[in-house]
Amino acid sequence: MTTSTEGDNKKNNRLAILLAMAMFVLVVDTSIMNVSISAIVNDLGTTVSDIQAAIALEALVSAAFILIGSKIGDLYGRKRAYILGLCGYALGALTMAFNQNLLFVIIFWAIIGGLGASLLLPAMQSLVHGNFEGAAQKKAYALVGAAAAIASAVGPLLGGFITTYLSWRVGFFMEAVIIAIVLINIKLVKDVPYTGPRQVDVVGAILSVFGMGGIVLSILVWQEGGEAVGLLMAVGVIAMFIFAQWLVRRKKQEKPALIDPDLFRSAYFRLGHYRTNHAKYRPRRHDDRPTHLLPDGV
Repeated sequence: MTTSTEGDNKKNNRLAILLAMAMFVLVVDTSIMNVSISAIVNDLGTTVSDIQAAIALEALVSAAFILIGSKIGDLYGRKRAYILGLCGYALGALTMAFNQNLLFVIIFWAIIGGLGASLLLPAMQSLVHGNFEGAAQKKAYALVGAAAAIASAVGPLLGGFITTYLSWRVGFFMEAVIIAIVLINIKLVKDVPYTGPRQVDVVGAILSVFGMGGIVLSILVWQEGGEAVGLLMAVGVIAMFIFAQWLVRRKKQEKPALIDPDLFRSAYFRLGHYRTNHAKYRPRRHDDRPTHLLPDGV
């Protein structure tokens, strides 16, 4: 019995580390790209604005399609979406490591890599939830979150060091190596089946792209000093409002929607509100907790 428990713990630890490695690559990738702009411009014979446009496009694609990526994982398997997301990111990283053409940066790093991120992020959350239980699940979430935080903190430093003393291409090649290690050990990942409706909400998908894409694009344009910020933000906000109304309507009609609007009733979305303003919502000790106010598994 003890041997079996120890074996499960080792497997859980390995899997959590592999998921954290994938998250680290996901976050550090853009940091390396940002600090390597000058070197990339010189090597590819392009301009700073072109590389910045590629970075903006990657962020836009990943944000605009993340809800669709989540639904693809539901329909075709979270593990499959996770693998496809990793492969998309690996293809983008390898393109940066060996590429000599700006067009390839836009196609493979920005677009395919952005789509990979939109598949990878939601699938990873589902896989963490479905592959771990109890304390091991909390540990896995903490490790993945810590990997993202560490990547955000050390990414610029790591990218600057690699670019200065080695080559900016080395950083992207290392990303591909890390992803290869994760994929080699993919058998450790157990798929998490989806039991909900399998119909596709086309209207919801289109609205989510316009909503998420409009908001993110307005922020990117604002950072670059563009003039269409207000218009793009308005498009994004209006599309998100219509999207929310559409989800509620589909729910009332008992028709499948891109995401369940009841998701936003989760305690995580009300955490700050009920902890500070409503004592009756505060978590209690042990078995006296109001479990109906907490998400499944908490």
